[in-house]
Amino acid sequence: MSKEEAKDALIEVLMNQVVDLTMMSKIELGDDVIAEIKRLKEIINQNKDDMKREWEGKKLRWEIEKYLKSKNLSPHDLLGWVISKDDIMEYVEMTLSDQDIKPKQR
Repeated sequence: MSKEEAKDALIEVLMNQVVDLTMMSKIELGDDVIAEIKRLKEIINQNKDDMKREWEGKKLRWEIEKYLKSKNLSPHDLLGWVISKDDIMEYVEMTLSDQDIKPKQR
């Protein structure tokens, strides 16, 4: 288990414990505590979304590099060339279809 996974597991245990204790003892969390929990969860979710977008960008760049190599091109060769988005997306879809992954439509 990585440190990040352990941290997530600890947070989950603590959140479950807070929920159990508040339900069993009929104690209510203050509005400020609830607001802070929501704020922090939004930050966590935003960071996860950012990391996912970054990974998708790296994956797409890798697929484009593979495409260029399959055409015996390098990024430097493209200075006077234009490869259509459809050509690149066709190659990416073909490559990712083996993994049942669909690229996002923009």
